[in-house]
Amino acid sequence: MAPQKVFFTGLPYNHHTLPGWGWPPERVKTGLENAVSMLLKEGYDAIGYFVAPEQGISVFQDKLLEVKWDAVIIGWGVRGNPKLTYWLEDMINCIREKSPETKILFNWDPESTLDTVRRNIPVQEADKVAMNEVFDKTGIEGRITFGKYDMPSETV
Repeated sequence: MAPQKVFFTGLPYNHHTLPGWGWPPERVKTGLENAVSMLLKEGYDAIGYFVAPEQGISVFQDKLLEVKWDAVIIGWGVRGNPKLTYWLEDMINCIREKSPETKILFNWDPESTLDTVRRNIPVQEADKVAMNEVFDKTGIEGRITFGKYDMPSETV
């Protein structure tokens, strides 16, 4: 059996809606990178792909359709912001329509990502060994992408 494929998504670490929550962009970035690293070390074939609603749903959909995902995790940065409800709906509807067999998962913050995945899809010991070899060789290189989003300039 191949390792379970996990697509972790949400907002880019520097999205303009995040600083108001008290998490500086670098802390968000580090948390997201650590979450993907933990998933790989645990034996999941995981990626992090973080896109802003300003990029449009087609950017998310294109990544979703690249492979058959066992699970998609939508992060709190999208779910916890009432102004982004439309983006959450777009993402969920895209998953349901384009990849209906994929489980939709929710974490509370980057640190809870591994527990969220463990709760929903099991990992085999052989997968853990295989993905640890991948992680040892490359780390998260090529496994995490932050969408082309630039934080708006401060207005003077």
